[in-house]
Amino acid sequence: MKSFLCIAALFALLMPLGADAQQVADSTGRIVVVTVRGGYGKIFNTNDFLDGLNAGGVALRRYASESVSVGVQTTGSHLWEHEHNFPQFGAGLYAAQFDHPSDLGRPVSLYGFYKAPIRRFGQSAVNYKVELGMAFNWTPYDAETNPYNITIGSKATVHLSLGLEYVCTLARRWQLGAGVELTHFSNGAMRKPNKGLNLATPYLAVSYLFGPMPDFRRRTDIVRRRGHEAFVALGGGMKRSELEGEQADRAESEGKPVYNDVRYGIGTLTGGYLRQYGNKGKFGGGLSLVYDDWLGSSLTVSDNGGYRKHLGPFGKRMTLGLFAAHELCIDRLSILTHLGCYVAQSHSIAQSKPSVFERAGVKYHFKCNTFVGVNIYAHKFSKADFIEWNVGQRIPW
Repeated sequence: MKSFLCIAALFALLMPLGADAQQVADSTGRIVVVTVRGGYGKIFNTNDFLDGLNAGGVALRRYASESVSVGVQTTGSHLWEHEHNFPQFGAGLYAAQFDHPSDLGRPVSLYGFYKAPIRRFGQSAVNYKVELGMAFNWTPYDAETNPYNITIGSKATVHLSLGLEYVCTLARRWQLGAGVELTHFSNGAMRKPNKGLNLATPYLAVSYLFGPMPDFRRRTDIVRRRGHEAFVALGGGMKRSELEGEQADRAESEGKPVYNDVRYGIGTLTGGYLRQYGNKGKFGGGLSLVYDDWLGSSLTVSDNGGYRKHLGPFGKRMTLGLFAAHELCIDRLSILTHLGCYVAQSHSIAQSKPSVFERAGVKYHFKCNTFVGVNIYAHKFSKADFIEWNVGQRIPW
């Protein structure tokens, strides 16, 4: 994979040398941009495996990463491009190398990205960026061949990254950038163990634009949108659990697996109110009712090492949460963040959710005001509870 990225990076750097002076752009006049990025960062210590309980007996602290991406620089052919100060978006390929690849693997991610200026300074800018994709090629937990890796429990995970960078344009076609990004890998509890991996990475980047960087002039006749909407959404997901407490101790003492393939169904009903405060965002809040099979359930371990799931009372599988919400609006696409707390859940069962929860995801609005979305529902800003797929309806006024 290192060789592949080196070849891709060399190709990306040499390709402009053979290009003619004509601008390469899509049908809307946007300019194609190729970017090569490299970073060396820190692994946050969130579990015993990363702290040294692994085959090498050494704490995992540092890692290196590279990526190649192809995107477009918007030039103002649509109103939303002016509203977001002429952003870039596209797709890329990412790879990471850890100190002990035999324990974690050599993950490769295919992701989409969006980055927009917080502020421009002539031909330079301070950007924020979001990346979302799927990572593959992990070496996940295996009770026999890789029993220490409680961080990653599946060969594929979600890849989520947030970053801040400074970019300077040179000679109207080259860009140099430096920034820092926070990256999270998790499978959304679809397979356990799933402690998740959190990284912080300073990086350097170089980009080539197949066309001169334009002199950006934002429209001055943009009407600031204001409005209100109510929304309701139905969602669902699935997760796996693991033995805990005395059951886990007993299974380990008997040489039986703590982690299992028992599935738990999840359903969500979410409703709320949002106020559009401008062309780029909305804020508000609402209520989230979650049905979770795992709450109040139990597992029994048979003599042959199998498991049997026992569901608890229906009412104990329900939680009700109150949340504050924000949406970043990019044309018909929204990037949403929720921060909430549970106002009703049973405390008379062995399992319970932490008092605070988070949601982060994307949703796409159709012209009929119907939307579809996918979110990561998490706790403690680091541990995913499940991946939520939903469909909903908004009522604007």
